[in-house]
Amino acid sequence: MAGKILIAEDEALIRLLLKRSFKCFQKMGVDVLVAGNGKEAFELAMNEMPNIMFLDIMMPEMNGFDVCRKIRENSALRNIYIIILTAKSEYLDKEEGFRAGANEYLTKPINPDDLVGRVKSVLDIKAL
Repeated sequence: MAGKILIAEDEALIRLLLKRSFKCFQKMGVDVLVAGNGKEAFELAMNEMPNIMFLDIMMPEMNGFDVCRKIRENSALRNIYIIILTAKSEYLDKEEGFRAGANEYLTKPINPDDLVGRVKSVLDIKAL
């Protein structure tokens, strides 16, 4: 099994929590990449072509909505499965996320086991 997960999150503690949650996939050959701001996230997406991306909205240098839009505008990146993972829970924020091209919009806090399940589904992993 090969694949790539990109975590785009400016909060170091949340990045660490997500990376640890996805450690089970690393044992299967799945790379877990991390970005601390929106610009870095877009550049990593361009260079690494992840299968799935967890994208925060409120990040320095480029917000998550803009990152999502730029990814969807790029034909080489359009197949990245984007899950917005944010503290912004207002209806208008969710609507904006889907308009930007997100596949899913989840609000924090969230159970890491739920995120593992989503990765399994997107990467079509039957068992860990």
